[in-house]
Amino acid sequence: MKSFISLHIIPISLAILLTFLTLSSGIFNNYLFPENNRTKKYMYPQKQSGYFPNYDIGYQSEIDICNALNNGAILVIGSSELTNQSEAIPYKFIPKYAAYPTIGLGHAGNQSLSILTQLAAMSNYLENSKIVIIVSPGWFEDKSSKGTSLQSFLEYNNERFLYNIWNNKKIPKQFKNQILQYVSENIANINCSNAILRLMYCKYQSDRNILKKVIYLPLVKINKYLSNIKFQAYDMFYNKEYISNKMTLPNKTFLSSQNLNQDFNKSITINWDSLFFSSFNEAKSIATNNSWGIYDDYYSKYIKGNKERIKSVDIRYNREYKDFTILLDLLKYYKSDAIFIIQPLNPYYYDELDKIDKLISQINNDIKQAGFGCLNSFISDTTKYKKALLMDVMHMGDYGWYKMNKFIIEKYSKDEK
Repeated sequence: MKSFISLHIIPISLAILLTFLTLSSGIFNNYLFPENNRTKKYMYPQKQSGYFPNYDIGYQSEIDICNALNNGAILVIGSSELTNQSEAIPYKFIPKYAAYPTIGLGHAGNQSLSILTQLAAMSNYLENSKIVIIVSPGWFEDKSSKGTSLQSFLEYNNERFLYNIWNNKKIPKQFKNQILQYVSENIANINCSNAILRLMYCKYQSDRNILKKVIYLPLVKINKYLSNIKFQAYDMFYNKEYISNKMTLPNKTFLSSQNLNQDFNKSITINWDSLFFSSFNEAKSIATNNSWGIYDDYYSKYIKGNKERIKSVDIRYNREYKDFTILLDLLKYYKSDAIFIIQPLNPYYYDELDKIDKLISQINNDIKQAGFGCLNSFISDTTKYKKALLMDVMHMGDYGWYKMNKFIIEKYSKDEK
């Protein structure tokens, strides 16, 4: 009873009081909505190429991502590998050598459910969108197989995204339910949950059975009212300008009027053989203190001859795998022009890597059956693995990045013809 009061009754009471004060007092308006007294508009687009670790800089990063999706730029989504500083990483290499706008998005922890929720919020912009998703086999083993962490989910999916998902009636129920279920399972661990999170929780619970529908119906209605009030208040206070606290994502018609440099540069011929040769030899030259193909500094600092055993999780109990299949369904439903890249793991470092062969093969087949291209770089056999692919035990070296870039450029340049 105590947790029910702290989770629902107290937050609702405070929200009602705060809503009343916000709508009735100019003083509270100044404190709660300081940008209302400033002229702060964002121009489109501000970043055609580059990298966002997340959306921490606010609305500008969100509209730049929406703009990229809507106007055919390449969006590369992944996790920790995207923090690499190499000039060969796609969001640096492709704009420079193929003259095509490319944005990278993500860092460690950005797994399937997090990506699914972000893209669901931006579903209006997904048709024909060029999305590259870098899949780490590590997502599907050991603790990561339990799915996206709550910390990562909240980091990548702010209140605005959740409002846009809830208020978009065109998003099919199967995608919304996956998100609502996640919120429901985790809300007890969220400090100071907002109205939209409580609404998602209560709605999911009310749909479980008749008894819960009766119990949770009043809470659904109250939190829906509070959510709608907040949504309308933001639009009213910000006069529908594109500023940091506006609750709706940018208008698709407006984005369609923006111009990006969308033509792959036909005058530049990339000598892939030369890049592969030089990067392969470079990798060999800086992996001299071990026979596993790991760069010297990393090996000396973290490995020192130690190995790790893969902890496989059966596909039937693998939450991450289920989230990933729903993500595939979302991209297929919205007719995205997506491609996937399955990263390798170092088979010299990981013992019994072949234990996840079947799972990775299933993921590869799922991607292809959904109609998307896939570059599967996962190899568990040491006799077939090219050591230069990775710089450590799971992150691409330049040789691996060039292989990835070639796959991306050839795929999308072919589409442009």
